[in-house]
Amino acid sequence: FAANLFIGGFESERSSGLNENYLIAPGDKISIWMWGAVAFSDVVTVDNQGNIFIPNIGPVHVADTPAGSVNALVTNSIKRIYTNDVNTYVNLLTSTPVAVYLTGPVIRPGQYAGLASDSVLYYLKRAGGIDFNRGSFRKIDIRREGKVIATADLYEFIREGTLPGVSFKDGDTIVVHPVGDRVTVADGANNSYTFEFKKDELKGETLLDYARPRDFISHVSVAGLRSDQQFAQYVSLNEFNNVVLQSGDEVNFINDHVA
Repeated sequence: FAANLFIGGFESERSSGLNENYLIAPGDKISIWMWGAVAFSDVVTVDNQGNIFIPNIGPVHVADTPAGSVNALVTNSIKRIYTNDVNTYVNLLTSTPVAVYLTGPVIRPGQYAGLASDSVLYYLKRAGGIDFNRGSFRKIDIRREGKVIATADLYEFIREGTLPGVSFKDGDTIVVHPVGDRVTVADGANNSYTFEFKKDELKGETLLDYARPRDFISHVSVAGLRSDQQFAQYVSLNEFNNVVLQSGDEVNFINDHVA
């Protein structure tokens, strides 16, 4: 489940605009126009201290400001000096490339270049995607200076469209954890896949939500191991909600209505 996320070619595609939530960083380029009582036009670069310099205004600190707010921030700084008859327009032109490391069970671990506004999916795809036999789709940490700043769960992206809203910085590391507990749905479901579970999810109710049994399914069979012994269980669809599953189980959804 979710393995087809890495089939497309979106790693070579970019949107034409910048994410408004992107945080400005040193090296970014910002265009500034002033007209009216004062005429000025230039493209300035954010320096290593996070400032831009505007003649007659001085340094303006813009680092870590969302791209959507930079116009207001710089305009307010200009208005403190030129209080009358000066119009301004400020726009972020480019964001600085960053180098991000990928490690863990991915196809091609290593260092990859991208933009701070690129998603964790972009970097994972550049590394060839997650090795679904070894890597977790549920626990992908983004680490900065040795600390986890966000964790991605690709099931949440597939089901709800959510990913961590992270602006990457040079030297960030994406760490894919080893694969967790897995249960395979062999037949009878709209989503007949192998699913990875978090520890607190190993129950029938969660699998029903993921697998979505087809219409007219009435029963469920579960086969696996319990205490190193072969195990099999056959229950109604309603009873399956409360069944506790274990890693390695195989589940079949069955149409067994009484004629």
